[in-house]
Amino acid sequence: MTVRIQKISRNSFKMNFKIIWGLSIFSIIGLFAIWVLQMQSLSRNSILVSEVQNKLAGLPTANAEEAVLVSAKEMPEIDKVAQDLNFERIDKVHYIRAAGRTALAK
Repeated sequence: MTVRIQKISRNSFKMNFKIIWGLSIFSIIGLFAIWVLQMQSLSRNSILVSEVQNKLAGLPTANAEEAVLVSAKEMPEIDKVAQDLNFERIDKVHYIRAAGRTALAK
């Protein structure tokens, strides 16, 4: 039994080398294009974030008096929602108190 060994011709090696070289260049160009698009998206998002920060900085800050007024205005809505859900209004809440001798009370 004889084994035939084929010689690798120089033409096929050059052809394979050209294909590999071409795919490498194509991959590098593709990765560079993806990188450029990601940098463009990143810069666009950072500009949007800075615009939102500027808008938030321009808004007036609410103080405690305004917060009390807003919560007083919302009370009728809360009462209506409670009535719709069949909740009862209670006057005083009784909490469970721990005895003075327990570790919980200390």
